[in-house]
Amino acid sequence: MSRGRPTLPDDTIQTKFTRKYVDGDGVEEIWEYNLDKFPNGPLSVEYKYPKGYKSFADINEALPKTKRQYINPETGDYVSYGRAKQLGII
Repeated sequence: MSRGRPTLPDDTIQTKFTRKYVDGDGVEEIWEYNLDKFPNGPLSVEYKYPKGYKSFADINEALPKTKRQYINPETGDYVSYGRAKQLGII
């Protein structure tokens, strides 16, 4: 009697498969793999957005200037309106 997971014969290893991920916002990601063509990662990734989906940029654009988040070009982080004004971004 052996312990652990049984080994699979070599002919049952899948080389083509698809994985589907659904984000909390309803965004679907479909990752397609073909290990014969590209063994290091996915062959293609497809994104599907739900109807009426608003990205961060769309939501940020609808806010007043004092409530928006601005990107600091030196660090790549988001900063508030007051800090962006100090840094000269605005």
